Amino acid sequence: MADRNYSLEEEHPRSRILDASRKLFAELGYERTTVSLICKQAGVNRAMVSYYYGGKPALFRQIIELSNMRFLNRLREGVYNEKGADKRLRAFLEYTVEFYLFEPEVTEIIARELGSNFAHVGDVLERYFIQVMAIITDVIQEGMDTGLFDKSKSPIHIAYFVFGAVNSYFVVHRILKKTNVVPLINPENKERITEYLYHLIHKGISRDETPA
Repeated sequence: MADRNYSLEEEHPRSRILDASRKLFAELGYERTTVSLICKQAGVNRAMVSYYYGGKPALFRQIIELSNMRFLNRLREGVYNEKGADKRLRAFLEYTVEFYLFEPEVTEIIARELGSNFAHVGDVLERYFIQVMAIITDVIQEGMDTGLFDKSKSPIHIAYFVFGAVNSYFVVHRILKKTNVVPLINPENKERITEYLYHLIHKGISRDETPA
């Protein structure tokens, strides 16, 4: 099946399939999202889904992999371009908050996958988690080595605390949103949320409990 040329106004079928699938997987979950629903939403036929992605399992995997790859690349660049553990900690929080705020469909898909005990892309999420933890552990170790962070616990334990604190913040919001409470979080508040988490976490792990 050869691709034809598409105008700037007409989105390529590959992108339409990916966008439709992301929305459906986030709204309905993996099991309830069918290829027929994806085709209807994207305005394509089943052959196109098979041609571009090889079917629903591969499509689901690619959504997670592409999103995680973008996030990890931005996270590494943002963290390691900074100097000093305190600035690197803030960069880690900034880019993690950005991921939650600007990729709500993907974070919903990941939350559903966690709830299903990694039924479909557990290996992908495991690789992602290990790499994210390696970055924040690196930051914590640097802070310990320079006397900025408390040395009474291991770097990996503190890294779990940092990662868990950010995730807990957004998990609570996700629960409140599902109960029709007015959402407390939106992209316009990215800086405020980052600062709040930075000072809260920095206070918890700092040697003198004074944010930099």
